[in-house]
Amino acid sequence: MTNRTIPAERAEHKRIAGLKAVLHHNPSATGARLRRPRQVVRSPRRQSWLLVASSVVLLSVTGGGLPGRVTTRLGAVTRPMPLDPEGLRAGAAFGTSVAINGNLAVVGGPFQAGGLAYVYAPKSGGWRQTAELRGEDTRPGDFFGGAIAVKGRTIVVGADVHDGATGRAYVFTEESGSWRQIAELKNTGPGRASGFGLSVAEGAGTIVVSSAGAAVVFTRDRRGWRQAAQLHLQGASTDTSFGFSVAASGPLVVVGDPGATGGAGRAYVFGTTRHGWRQLAELAGLDTKPGDNFGFSVAAGAGRVLVGAPWHGAGAAYVFSPAHQRWHQVAEITGPDSRVGDQFGSSVALDAGLAVVGAPSHRAGAAYVFSPSREAWHEIAEITPPGASRSDFGIAEAVSGATVVTGANAYHNGTGAAWVTNAISGHVAYGR
Repeated sequence: MTNRTIPAERAEHKRIAGLKAVLHHNPSATGARLRRPRQVVRSPRRQSWLLVASSVVLLSVTGGGLPGRVTTRLGAVTRPMPLDPEGLRAGAAFGTSVAINGNLAVVGGPFQAGGLAYVYAPKSGGWRQTAELRGEDTRPGDFFGGAIAVKGRTIVVGADVHDGATGRAYVFTEESGSWRQIAELKNTGPGRASGFGLSVAEGAGTIVVSSAGAAVVFTRDRRGWRQAAQLHLQGASTDTSFGFSVAASGPLVVVGDPGATGGAGRAYVFGTTRHGWRQLAELAGLDTKPGDNFGFSVAAGAGRVLVGAPWHGAGAAYVFSPAHQRWHQVAEITGPDSRVGDQFGSSVALDAGLAVVGAPSHRAGAAYVFSPSREAWHEIAEITPPGASRSDFGIAEAVSGATVVTGANAYHNGTGAAWVTNAISGHVAYGR
């Protein structure tokens, strides 16, 4: 297997059990030395390594029925509360994708009854299911729910295998307490590629939907959502992984290309100018190398960009911010107890004061929560799932304020699960 093909392989394996086959076969995921069990944050501006003693102790989980736990810097530990989706079937892959914005959380189950997206809202100290979403024309196998984004009261759901793998994205909005589909998006621009809906994001008045080799920006006018731009790399080959991951924040769009430059990977920042959308920056980790797959996951928020490179040794996540009209790497984050093969950085999420990084192959899986302090990022919580068996916990991450949503689509033999965690208080809500 070549590193260039890893994203395509990952997309397929995510449909059946998360990242398992890719993790087992990627040559860069084996044979390297273990990392020391403490957080390493690289500050490129200072050209030094800051070794930060971990303030969070991982509570290991043993046995099949034990609850998941989260330990915060203050030592608060609570047990998860079950929030079962209605009628969830075996093999639903619930938790393949997650999203949250304020008091609205959404979890995808792409193998549940042709694909569903579950909507949750807080109630009585927990979270309850308030709706099930499905595309008006989706069918079993479309992978509806494989990608999800939410902003305000608008939800976008990808179905990248719909219509013979051409793909679609569906837009839903809430009106008078009920959710309804208001748009079905497809790529109508030149050079249309398959897999439209592989990744989705919402920005300031924009929706971004990716396919193989492109990311398409939609804006809304009085007639509805319309295609405004197609972002791509000039001269890129047809097997590019550009668009494998996308993120949006305000007027910015970030597009991951984990197969670029022999699998070292790249991420690109786009924005609007008087002349339309244009590329503002090309991002790469200061120490990434072929096979690291930098750009496998991307997130944006609060003027920062977070990029995952899950095959960089045990995995890493890189933080970038703009200065003097250029983007600079300001930190490299690693798991305090990660080891080679954990795939730290398979998923990333970013909000104003928190960064969340998933490591789905760390034992049964883990999610790490970090908070910035000047140029260093300190771990404030580590979240683990119930049970000790492989669940791909951390395959998907989302954060809004202090609330973290984590997906585990291989939990309970592929039925899947999702957790809602307050990363500050240590309160955990569990859904499966």
